[in-house]
Amino acid sequence: MRKTAKPLPPKVFRLVGLFALVGVILSIVGATRNSNIAHGLVTTGSKVGLIFYLIAWIGVFGLFFLILKRTQSIEDGEHRLLLAVGVSLPLIFVRLIYSFIYTFGQKTEFNMLSGNVTIQLVMSILEEILVVLLCLGIGLTLQVRPAAEYTQQTSVSSEEENSLELESGHLQGQTREKLRAQRPKRRGGPVMRLIMFIVDEVNDRRQ
Repeated sequence: MRKTAKPLPPKVFRLVGLFALVGVILSIVGATRNSNIAHGLVTTGSKVGLIFYLIAWIGVFGLFFLILKRTQSIEDGEHRLLLAVGVSLPLIFVRLIYSFIYTFGQKTEFNMLSGNVTIQLVMSILEEILVVLLCLGIGLTLQVRPAAEYTQQTSVSSEEENSLELESGHLQGQTREKLRAQRPKRRGGPVMRLIMFIVDEVNDRRQ
């Protein structure tokens, strides 16, 4: 968000993240405590964890529309984050439907261990792959920015600061391009090259 914008309270994001974290913990604990593998790892803990996942999804959905109304306050070049979230939300919702149908509906076709492979591919695996690739791909195209300062500034000073930010971002981009040009050529298959590319991008951002 720009310095003149009114950001959403950080506690809102932390609360949504807390629901997701509790859902992860309950799902893991519920799955590890189930001794009967034939029931598809469905326990009370996993059911409650799934409900927390749904609450977290609703929270992210609400935050998405609140931020969507403030697109003019988003820094240039970072609007693609909204695209990533907007595309990921329906995919994650389909994945949640798949889990809810089996967990609460006890439909054997939706069993992750012995159910219909086609249903699992279309409603579970593909969604997970697409969300990871989408978020990872868009995340690698973003530039590292300094921590935002949400303070009101006069028109003259804000214009000066905006020009300084543009110059700083331009210099950072030039430095990153030089680092990329100095990288040694990676050998190996496409998977290994992708992994090394991600490692190089992370190292560049840390610098």
